[in-house]
Amino acid sequence: MSKNYYRAAIILYAIQLFLLAMLVPSNLITIAGFFPPTPVLVQKFFSLVILVLCFASIFLIRQMYISGLRTQRHKLELQKIENLEEQNDIFRQHRHDLYNHLTVISGLAQLGKLDSLKEYLDSYLHDVNKSIITVKTGVKELDVLLYAKISQARSLGLEVEYRWEEMVQCNPRQVVSLITI
Repeated sequence: MSKNYYRAAIILYAIQLFLLAMLVPSNLITIAGFFPPTPVLVQKFFSLVILVLCFASIFLIRQMYISGLRTQRHKLELQKIENLEEQNDIFRQHRHDLYNHLTVISGLAQLGKLDSLKEYLDSYLHDVNKSIITVKTGVKELDVLLYAKISQARSLGLEVEYRWEEMVQCNPRQVVSLITI
């Protein structure tokens, strides 16, 4: 859609320049006395056409601006969707991992292998305590996003230090924009 606006703008400006190139030099040449004067009706017609084209240019510039805003909003929405998909994948992975751990714990308990169960639980709790991060920013959505990003970084072996000193207060309608940032 925006390409059509740009094409129309180029054509419109080219026509305006052509008409101005015809009108202005002919008036200057007429004033200098080199050619006979252009009929007043033709000058008024060119002037009216140029004025209409100027108004059309203003409308076209407005449409191009609106189209640019829509494109920007569309890009932000796509980024938000990508973030949500990433968060969903992380949640599903955690859910899957938890199910597997509970299956192992249940199996060891049913087999009566209490020593193995204790060792497994100690190891699991150690890993959980090492990986658990408490994120409290004041905005639940931001907490989830930061937790997921910090967990992802740690799973890649990156050292992450988290410190939050102020609570965020955000209008619920602005949360999506905040998460996008």
